[in-house]
Amino acid sequence: MELPTLGRLILEDAETGKVVEVNTSVLRHRNAFKERQAKAQAELAKLFRSANIDSIQLLTGVPYGAALGKFFETREKRRARG
Repeated sequence: MELPTLGRLILEDAETGKVVEVNTSVLRHRNAFKERQAKAQAELAKLFRSANIDSIQLLTGVPYGAALGKFFETREKRRARG
């Protein structure tokens, strides 16, 4: 969701093979990445809701056990109500 300040990075898009160089020391670049990620996540959540697909967002740096438990608990309650 956010780029750490690591200096210059060379990144390759796994799907397209396109290679770009990004200077993560530049705040403007990190902010632009963060905004694009937030927009993409919001669009994905909207798509899932419109298709009645349950979803959960898990982040690599955050413990996920409690979030998964709550997700399945909420899902079961909703299903029980019909």
